[in-house]
Amino acid sequence: MDESDESPDDFMVCDSGSRLVPNGFIRPDSAEEVVLFVNAGGEASIEADSRVSLLADNFFQGGDIFQTDERITEGGDYPFIYQSARIGNFYYRFDNLPPGEYRVDLHFVEIINTYGPKGMRVFNVFMQDEKVLSDFDIFSIVGANKPLQLVDLRVSVKDDGVIVIRFEGVNGNPMVSGICIRRATKVSEPQVTRECLICNNCSAEIEVPSAQKNRPANKINS
Repeated sequence: MDESDESPDDFMVCDSGSRLVPNGFIRPDSAEEVVLFVNAGGEASIEADSRVSLLADNFFQGGDIFQTDERITEGGDYPFIYQSARIGNFYYRFDNLPPGEYRVDLHFVEIINTYGPKGMRVFNVFMQDEKVLSDFDIFSIVGANKPLQLVDLRVSVKDDGVIVIRFEGVNGNPMVSGICIRRATKVSEPQVTRECLICNNCSAEIEVPSAQKNRPANKINS
């Protein structure tokens, strides 16, 4: 039985913002807003019909690489990015970015502790020294070999042109499979209310799959 199988009644409904999306990366209709996409633990890749160039893992300090040949379910347009990861206590530093507003997406998948249980890999993530994920446990949300995206983390880049993302272990080693940095749109965006879920132990939100939106949701202890 998959340890990650939980009823939606175990979560709280909350409003929009940065959120966790339980599926793989889908290439955008336009790549204009994508500044860079790092294939953590993997190599660079440019596909003929792609609107996104995946960069090799060259922006890190610390950690090790882990790779697998296991099939990744719901891996989106680039499932291979979820077959590698950087693992350990490490950070990424991105330099020479023009000052302005950006959005950061982090891509996760549990490809090592594939039989669980929950709690074997719990970690925090900091961006510009601000904690953006607390006591984060991939397996407790989606199980093994299934992607989980943290999308739309907002960050302001100052005159130094730097974004730093740091991963800190709580129990076991942190891991990440991809980092996407996008320019925030300059036009005003309509305020859209999304139905999403949030784990009591995690500061980020989880987007509700459309098939579950009519089901009641309360809270979780994951």
